[in-house]
Amino acid sequence: MNTLERTLQCLREGTNEIFVDPAVIPNAVRPLQRMLDFTRAARMKQAGNA
Repeated sequence: MNTLERTLQCLREGTNEIFVDPAVIPNAVRPLQRMLDFTRAARMKQAGNA
């Protein structure tokens, strides 16, 4: 499970780096971009209701 402490440890020590095969990157980016777009749209909707 990700915790703030573990995140800080990774940033301090540079551990748990993930390497992605360049051939996989285009397909791996797609769902990440969808999540970011969803979050952006939800924030815009929430800001519109403020």
